[in-house]
Amino acid sequence: MSHADAIGPDGPAVEAVVRALPDLDCDVISLTGLLAASRIVRHGHLHLTRRVTSPLLRLDEGFAEVVGRRLTRHDRHDIRRRRRRLAELGRVSLERDATPAEVAAGLPDVFRLHALRWAGAPDRSDLRTPGDQAFQREMSTALAADGRFLLHRLCLDGVAIASRSTLLAGDRAFAYRMAFDPAYAFYAPGRLLTHDVFTELSDAGIREIEMMGGDFEHKRTLTDVAPWLYSAIGRGAGRAGMVAAPALAGAVDLRVRAKRSPRLRQVHERLLAVRQGRHR
Repeated sequence: MSHADAIGPDGPAVEAVVRALPDLDCDVISLTGLLAASRIVRHGHLHLTRRVTSPLLRLDEGFAEVVGRRLTRHDRHDIRRRRRRLAELGRVSLERDATPAEVAAGLPDVFRLHALRWAGAPDRSDLRTPGDQAFQREMSTALAADGRFLLHRLCLDGVAIASRSTLLAGDRAFAYRMAFDPAYAFYAPGRLLTHDVFTELSDAGIREIEMMGGDFEHKRTLTDVAPWLYSAIGRGAGRAGMVAAPALAGAVDLRVRAKRSPRLRQVHERLLAVRQGRHR
């Protein structure tokens, strides 16, 4: 499970959820994308491995202030220029889907844009199969019914060219998923949409946006802090977990160390290039 945590006021309900983890009907509990401050980390008996940073955008003074402080004059001009260029192609609109029915109607655009974005590249996401997409529909519409999910789409003449999904929890938002049509990459539709969405969230009272894992440039330019995210491996109630959990934890540690080795990373990139060449 990715970016797991127990969300809610401190009390018996949250403690019961966390303490029930070792009793799950499984052999191994595998969680990724946990913050060190996670309640699951604090209360669970888990093996932790530091993986990637998670840039955190703070909006105490509003998103406009962040843009003015973090972006150069050239960057701000570039965003305005790309908006003008995109508008020269046709009618540009921002669609906001918040109700379960609206989200369900907009999700096909999410799946289409995701497929376009990752065409010909390794896709390790959870949107690859019909089963994955069915889960996304169920999860997204259920959260939308509780006011905790937003879908925004940047459209050109009524056709979505970028999408961004956001999870909400109190005054904090989670930049859950983003994709765009590479045919419009010159116009940076993902960046334009991100600025529109973050402006709306800021105006609505959101004070922090977790940019999720990955130390990418488009996240670093807007954020001041980037706490670490961890992988966590633990035993479930199954008997095999006594052996399987330590073995998996060791494998995760080894993989992380290998990725941080420049020499091993070069070997991995060469093998990946050969594999992609064979599939073309």
